[in-house]
Amino acid sequence: MNKKNTSGNKKSSVIFSQEDDEKFVRSFLMQNSNFFKKNKDLINKLSFTHDDIGESKSLIERQNANLKKTLENYEIKFSAIVDAAENNQIIYAKLIDWLVNLIKSKKISINLKHLIELLAVNFDAKFIGVLLFSKDYGFSKELIKYELKIDHPIYSFVNRLSEVTFKQIPSKDSDTLLNFFINEGVILRLKQKKTSSSKGLDLEIESGSMVLIPLENPEVENDIFGNLVIVSDDKEKFENSKGIVFLNSIAKILSSVLISKLKKG
Repeated sequence: MNKKNTSGNKKSSVIFSQEDDEKFVRSFLMQNSNFFKKNKDLINKLSFTHDDIGESKSLIERQNANLKKTLENYEIKFSAIVDAAENNQIIYAKLIDWLVNLIKSKKISINLKHLIELLAVNFDAKFIGVLLFSKDYGFSKELIKYELKIDHPIYSFVNRLSEVTFKQIPSKDSDTLLNFFINEGVILRLKQKKTSSSKGLDLEIESGSMVLIPLENPEVENDIFGNLVIVSDDKEKFENSKGIVFLNSIAKILSSVLISKLKKG
């Protein structure tokens, strides 16, 4: 039963039964025949029965069920779009901050170490790694320490990536890559704010997320010459549909810097 205030005395209250409530609703709808015209969104949220023969559903019931399902799917998709937009906005702001820091840098020539260092700080990364594929580029002394030889066990895995790839930590692939950086790779550790050999450093991470972004030669179509690997101890930081456009933008900027260095080398 429901307790409702009377119009005559707001302090007093009258208890209505469910039957009384139904009579009130019925009376209201009878007197306001255009109610659902003004409140069309309610139609798809209410359940209407329709008499039919036997146990089979009527056409109207089937249409209502399909319409509700369609609306639910659209609501889910719309929610995902909103989430993606919010994450894109966050990453976009970080991307701009990164570029501003690069522009303000007093270094005449931006080196890879400095570029990755700023990237890790602006994006609050646990650490960042770069993998350059062994090709006929002739890597300079600055870049050769990031080179991944073609006969290395993880080469075939990272070399075939053609788009932004997300990995949860722990997982088979993420564990393999983390082990590589811990034992062999060159990484930037955020707290130290410097690029150094990862050997001997405590880089273990029990839970988090990882993104691998292909580095593509801007001057040659479909020429992927490496990967940028960003690791976070936040499991939700890198997920499908989160900021892919701007993650690709980061890779394009880094790729352009690296290719220009290859030319100079």
